[in-house]
Amino acid sequence: MNNRYAAAYALIGCGPRGMNVLERFVFHVSRDLQQRPIVLHIIDPEAAGGGIHGAQSDHLLLNTIASQLTTFVDDVMVEDGGVRGPSLYEWSLRRGVRVTSNTGEVRRVEPIDHLPRRLLGEYLRWAFGQLLDVAPPWLDIRLHNSAAFEVRRLIDGREEVALDNGTSVKVDGVVLCVGHTGTPVPRLLGQEVPGTAVIGNPYPMPGALAHIGAGETIGVLGSGLTAMDVIAELTVGRGGRYEAAGQLRYVASGDEPKIVLITRRGLPARARPRPYRSEPMAPQHLTLSALQEARARTADGRLDFHRDVLPLVNAEMRHRISVMEPDPVVAARLTAQVTATWTAEVPASALYSADSYGVWFVDQVEQDLTEARRGLDRSPIKAAFETLRDLREVLRHAVDGVGMTELSLAEFFGPFASEINRNVICPQLERNEELVALVRAGVLSPGLGPKCGLTWSDGRWLLESTALTKPRTTELNRVVYGFSPSPTITYSTNPVVQHLYTSDRLRPVIAGRTELGAQVDENGFAIDAQGNPQPTLAVFGPLAEGSSYYNHYVTSPGSKSRATNDADRAVRSFLSTSNSTSSSHLNKLTLI
Repeated sequence: MNNRYAAAYALIGCGPRGMNVLERFVFHVSRDLQQRPIVLHIIDPEAAGGGIHGAQSDHLLLNTIASQLTTFVDDVMVEDGGVRGPSLYEWSLRRGVRVTSNTGEVRRVEPIDHLPRRLLGEYLRWAFGQLLDVAPPWLDIRLHNSAAFEVRRLIDGREEVALDNGTSVKVDGVVLCVGHTGTPVPRLLGQEVPGTAVIGNPYPMPGALAHIGAGETIGVLGSGLTAMDVIAELTVGRGGRYEAAGQLRYVASGDEPKIVLITRRGLPARARPRPYRSEPMAPQHLTLSALQEARARTADGRLDFHRDVLPLVNAEMRHRISVMEPDPVVAARLTAQVTATWTAEVPASALYSADSYGVWFVDQVEQDLTEARRGLDRSPIKAAFETLRDLREVLRHAVDGVGMTELSLAEFFGPFASEINRNVICPQLERNEELVALVRAGVLSPGLGPKCGLTWSDGRWLLESTALTKPRTTELNRVVYGFSPSPTITYSTNPVVQHLYTSDRLRPVIAGRTELGAQVDENGFAIDAQGNPQPTLAVFGPLAEGSSYYNHYVTSPGSKSRATNDADRAVRSFLSTSNSTSSSHLNKLTLI
């Protein structure tokens, strides 16, 4: 027997972002030639690895194609590489996965498929087992199928994580990967309503939507990814089906409710286009060097969104259009159409009545579907918008560090991010095809235009138009939130986040009048209320939104991975500290 002491760490939450952290621990500890013992406590009440991608129905789809999702690491994603393994597509291909189209066609999986989220959950759980299998014996991984409810800093500098089963673990560092932490429904609504009248979180499906009765009229807030999940669950999930007879047609089962969309601006979400067959264009305007030059021109290094960032975005979009469209007149028209999206409104001609608005809404969706079917190699419009996805890492650098002015941060994470969500991080092409079919079948209404009023009165919701020339009011039985509220610190329903906030260990990023996620430093360590980084508390994923940009995604192979690099810096910092730390307070581990 050889008694040695092990540094210990806790990973709270092991969904996709927690898996990035686990992989970094496995990789770096494996390379330690001195084989110093490390204990890693993984604390997650759900099946580790899968996160929210659990036992979901096959009609709930990923909006990223299968070949662009992985939890393993190649040599391009991060310096020195990592634990190698198959992407979601490669894993699905090996398993003989078959996919079913919205019209019932069954075939083998292809790289460009938007697979059911259930499969991503299965893949992540399988990958979790693979990481455990390849972990070195001196990395002691301990699973706790319990929820953490408190993290306390101890006098000796360690952290103590209290679990809901009455136990606790004392560790040298904590990584918080708790995903979307929830916001109380009354906070979202601003009105006191019965719990049965509003569904603030539609997940997990179908359970969260099960009490919606056939024939009820419900309002769905939003038209993006979550709204499309809600719509799919209340239609195909209720026994409806689609048929291809010239144009896609929905055949109702009779168990559906009547669905009414409620969108703040009244604009439909665009559809994800067919992916590139070639490589994306190299950036010419929206580059790291351009942002650095813009910072150098300011007194404090902080960027102004409208002066320094948006012009680069528009120039890059204009460049892509000019390369793909040789006719300068057509290119100018397309450029004007694309850049106008930042201030787009429903035209006055569409706002005469609910019917005229509905016709306009469907026409907009169908025009966009034409471009989506052309794909990124053939549609200048779609290629221009894809700039904002291809160059997401550059946009992150606009936020990182000293970032932007407070007003610019509010603009970036408010209207600008909202338009990116609507135009780029948008529903699958098939979902918007289905949306049109549902409108034609009378199952779904595009709603009453922009800026509708929504009030609870006498046991029902009243949805009232404010922009239509012919006013219209619709009664609703329930309202469903078809979007995921941005994580906040102040109003989080997660007990760990609540405790860390009330004990002044987390402070929110404030952008204008909007609260974003937790403030973290360049290595992912939380900033406390006094402005000091905490080298024993790291925060990753959606909870770090605001300190960085777009943190709720699964990593992609073959390109530099921000999520992997973020996790890498924190894990390296932890391990470098543990290598030089006195063993006087470390957890004892017996090795044979």
